[in-house]
Amino acid sequence: MPTTLLIDLDDTLFDERQYVDSGFRFIAGNMAYLFDLSAGDVYDHMQKLLAREGRGQIFDHTLEAFGIEPKPEIVAGLVRRYRTHAPSLGFFPGVREALDELKATYKLALVTNGHVAMQARKVAALAAENWFEVVVFCDKLGHPKPAPEGPLAACKLLGVKPRNALMVGDNPETDGGAARAAGMGYLRINTARFAATASDAPSVATFADVPAYLRGL
Repeated sequence: MPTTLLIDLDDTLFDERQYVDSGFRFIAGNMAYLFDLSAGDVYDHMQKLLAREGRGQIFDHTLEAFGIEPKPEIVAGLVRRYRTHAPSLGFFPGVREALDELKATYKLALVTNGHVAMQARKVAALAAENWFEVVVFCDKLGHPKPAPEGPLAACKLLGVKPRNALMVGDNPETDGGAARAAGMGYLRINTARFAATASDAPSVATFADVPAYLRGL
């Protein structure tokens, strides 16, 4: 039986698209002010680009679409604003209640990949410090999951052995890989984003199902 849960953030506790939408709205407002554009038109165009092309160079292509040269300093400024804006976020349904229940029994650590300033603002927006004793930003360590350094750092900070910890996350390659490398168990949250990724790990449909799964061990 695990005594400690190391929990992923994006698409495990909340829908990461919320952050993208929040950032796009913020940047659309910036671009509207800087270049005398319609914020709604800019936002809609970024969403269409995201659906068609993904996130790569989305600000460059949006600038071009509105007749603005995507100079490196302009794009860098938009990226910086995107990463440092204060997002409006909320947990998936049932997550708050699940965390309340889990905190009464387990030591909890949040272990997350991603740009540190961006992830820190997500943590603050969700008030995650109310549930987690430790927050580990894997990129700050220079070793994002599936490297084991993040989960191992969390165990060290909590004073527990890796074999007594369980990694909980939606991505079987990064979260599951980190768990295997660190010598701990892994419970998959089977969200749609990685539903097609093969894994023989035990899984639950949503994070809200984690307490019941653990009670059944």
